[in-house]
Amino acid sequence: MPSTHIGTSGWQHDPFAGRFYPDDVPQDDWLARYADTFGTVEVNNTFYQSPEADTLRAWRRRTPDGFTFAVKANQYITHFKKLKDPDEPVQNLYRNVEPLGDALGPILFQCPPNWHQNLDRLHTFLETLDDAHRHVFEFRDPTWLNEETYDALRAHDAAFCVYDFGDRSTYRVVTTDWAYVRLHGRGEAYHGRYTDAELADWADAIADWRADGLDVYVYFNNTAGEGHAPHDAQRLAARVRDHLGR
Repeated sequence: MPSTHIGTSGWQHDPFAGRFYPDDVPQDDWLARYADTFGTVEVNNTFYQSPEADTLRAWRRRTPDGFTFAVKANQYITHFKKLKDPDEPVQNLYRNVEPLGDALGPILFQCPPNWHQNLDRLHTFLETLDDAHRHVFEFRDPTWLNEETYDALRAHDAAFCVYDFGDRSTYRVVTTDWAYVRLHGRGEAYHGRYTDAELADWADAIADWRADGLDVYVYFNNTAGEGHAPHDAQRLAARVRDHLGR
């Protein structure tokens, strides 16, 4: 049966304190408290540095069986190398995330803005990826948002990251047997609160994807300002449950 995973992009954001986490919960306990509400999280700090294996194992211990960590690939791969010379960096990436074990979800490659489409580079990179992991690509530069890119991802069973980013949104393209969505905020990126109508629209999309047999991952990244991400994620999850109960 298709599964739906809804959470936030990270759990350690300061605006969550006092709004999502009670004031008396120490930060070391935030992940366990987060996992009381959500079954998945997107890890963004891996973009800046690779956590120690003991850190990943500790995350795994603090979350229940069935909890899923989506992990963002290090910026060395996507921003410094721009997917070039992928063999060693990709193997290092797999080795670094291995301590998560069966809690590892999709691996996200967030490609930088102002890096124009390079299909040869993308094809070469995709050919280095294994079949044991789920891989998803978020393209911030609009030159990538076309059928040539989607076809390349389809050919290698990789997912296209559907997203909205401020006032800009991608098409809701699916390129494999699962869908991946990042909701970066409305108006100003990483800020704002999604309206009931917007969440109802996303719930409809998720219901359609599930009806097609797709697993779905959705992460809210409107974590700045008042930190609405966890509350928006809860609101969307409730709407999805309502759909399933019909």
